[in-house]
Amino acid sequence: SAVNRTSNSSSQIVTDRQTSTYNNTLTVTGRTSGVFTCNVTTTCTPVCGGFTRNPRFIASFLNVSDAPSAPNNVTVVQSVPTSVSVNWTAPTSGGPVTRYDIYFVSNGVPSTREGSTNSTSFVLTCFQVGVEYTISVIAMGMYLPSKSANKTLILKPEPTGLKAINKTFTTITITWQPLNGVNITYQVNYTNKVLNRTMTPVVITGLQPRKNYTISVTGYITAGPGTPQQLQTSTADIPSVTGVMVSAINTTSVRVSWRSVLLPPDGNLTGYTVYYYSLLKPSMIQLGVYTNQTFLPNTTSGVIKNLSPNDVYQFSVVARVSIMGQLYSGA
Repeated sequence: SAVNRTSNSSSQIVTDRQTSTYNNTLTVTGRTSGVFTCNVTTTCTPVCGGFTRNPRFIASFLNVSDAPSAPNNVTVVQSVPTSVSVNWTAPTSGGPVTRYDIYFVSNGVPSTREGSTNSTSFVLTCFQVGVEYTISVIAMGMYLPSKSANKTLILKPEPTGLKAINKTFTTITITWQPLNGVNITYQVNYTNKVLNRTMTPVVITGLQPRKNYTISVTGYITAGPGTPQQLQTSTADIPSVTGVMVSAINTTSVRVSWRSVLLPPDGNLTGYTVYYYSLLKPSMIQLGVYTNQTFLPNTTSGVIKNLSPNDVYQFSVVARVSIMGQLYSGA
């Protein structure tokens, strides 16, 4: 058989190599890109008085292109706690690209091909926090692959699903989605205070009633911290008294009733206060002048006396709560 290369400048055939084989395949190496003519001639040798057949000639053309150069500008961005987005730009030299193959190596163990794409981006999932990964992108040519373009990263811990699951007057219990990783420490920051924990949930204590707080949680591994996740929340407020009803006893007295309130365990109910004012005296309303009467914590009704006959009154009931020795009233 003979392997010939056709020159790009003319139709002249230049013989590069000629060889013989008894097989039906032949591998030719060390050639550059271009258009090749493969001429195959079969010959038969007479054996034991047999007949010799005429030689048979077969010609074919093969367009061989160079491998593309390696992809450029590979970047890897952690998109969610266990996934990364890989981006790159197309090769600037070599043969055409038919697709891109993506691989990665973790802990020295190469992966099989993770995927192929015709675009210049790909998302890899199911990674583990704290593990070093080397991601490789290979441009596949018509016949040959490019060299790999590599990028190494370590996934940082980024807690997700941060939320408050319980609130009292002085505590907030927070939780988040646990992360699979090695030696993750979570740093909880609030009001210039820091808690270090390895598990969730976390109870934050020593807070003030009905106050807003900004709580952040940052995951730490040996390679450094992840991105802090923040939560805006507040401690429990004094519960509103509901079910307020007023019934007349006589022209100057009424009975006010209400439902009892339920408090978190760190609050002590000390009683109820009934506020009332005349709707027929606008000046008193504008001045914010209210009359009030207090009742014991185990009561859910009380009598208000000495009202003006034929007057119209507005009544409201609030709970009085002692928290860490300080008295608070509901709204």
